[in-house]
Amino acid sequence: MATKEDFDNLHNMVRRYVVKIRSSGAIRGRGWSAVTPGIVFLKEDSFCYIVAHANTFSHGHDCDPQPRYEVVFPDSNRTTIEFQKADVQFCRCIATFLIVNVHLENDMVQAVPFSSFGLEAEEVVYTLCLDPSETTIPKPSYLSPGLINVVGGRYFTQDCRPENFTSWGSPVFDDEGHLVGICFAQCSVLLALDVLGISLVLNELHGTSQKPIHDILDYIKVKAHKLMINLS
Repeated sequence: MATKEDFDNLHNMVRRYVVKIRSSGAIRGRGWSAVTPGIVFLKEDSFCYIVAHANTFSHGHDCDPQPRYEVVFPDSNRTTIEFQKADVQFCRCIATFLIVNVHLENDMVQAVPFSSFGLEAEEVVYTLCLDPSETTIPKPSYLSPGLINVVGGRYFTQDCRPENFTSWGSPVFDDEGHLVGICFAQCSVLLALDVLGISLVLNELHGTSQKPIHDILDYIKVKAHKLMINLS
């Protein structure tokens, strides 16, 4: 396990890769809200590409057909941008969307790095969990350490202590702050897609064929730049 100083440094590093997605609305006159994580997979001067859990966009929908969505960045301005569900793409348990025409502090919001190593049972990992009691974002999260239990072909299980909505897309990191997975379900332990599993979903979503994670992100970056040109 990391020392307290290493642990705090790791948390300070990885929180820059994660945004809050605030969902809210009203059901029969009573307000509802949820706060779930999104992960910054790409960050350019004028756009961010964010990956989240598909359940983020189903919460409250049975009775509220017009929920509101906002993404809150962890920069010093707490930049908050509203977006529409129509802008979100879905594939299996993953949802992705672009936030365009956004200008953020480079050092406060960063694209997540990915682990290039395979996972092993009993390996220590760290899940970033959102604190649902917090309404501001000076430190909107905490790291929960745990061990990998089972490693599958595209997923793994781990025993980090979950918070509300942790299984809805919370990122899992190694001790160097590299992304090793995204939580997608909970059944006594947390289940997470590994980097291979994430890349397979993104390939399916974008109609590409078995590109590794960095290649599929390069492909998405080119598409995003073309979109920005069309919007200008």
